[in-house]
Amino acid sequence: MTSCIFSLAPTIVRLREQGVMRRLWVTPLTRASFVASHVLFRLFIAGAQTVLLIAVASLFLDTNLMVPLLPIAAFVLLGNLNGTAISFTIAGFAKTPEVASTIANVVSIPMLLLCGVFLPLEIMPKKVLPLIWALPLTHLSESLRRLMSMQWGFRELWRSELVLAAYLIALFIISLLTFKWDKSTAGD
Repeated sequence: MTSCIFSLAPTIVRLREQGVMRRLWVTPLTRASFVASHVLFRLFIAGAQTVLLIAVASLFLDTNLMVPLLPIAAFVLLGNLNGTAISFTIAGFAKTPEVASTIANVVSIPMLLLCGVFLPLEIMPKKVLPLIWALPLTHLSESLRRLMSMQWGFRELWRSELVLAAYLIALFIISLLTFKWDKSTAGD
């Protein structure tokens, strides 16, 4: 999710700033095709990363991973779609690549620190846990952790699936409303 946010938002704004987006706008390329191409590229990268991680763990770390591949793939898909949606939302509001990078940092770094990726949720103050569980990365990281450790199955993670799907829908609607092909209309 975070690799999508850090790489995609500034790239889109840079393309818009350089006039590439305006040139694409006059072609038959639709917004949906443009978004789909970025989504598919990010999914390919995420899939390769996931396969590589599991392969390294199985081959070199002597783990007997009996991971449920389809549920993990579903959460990798949801996570990357959410990261892409966050990126397009940021790109819709940012006027320059630098601003997009700053917004991406402001969004991603707190999520990484609070969502159990670097620090366990158990050490977080109880008062902030509802806020932490409102963030999409918490649901993604905890779901992947529970699936890989075989604590829970796919059916038990329906709340996380629902939260990630709700974020995805809301963010894509916002990004479609704010997406600009031309730098003269960006940030208006």
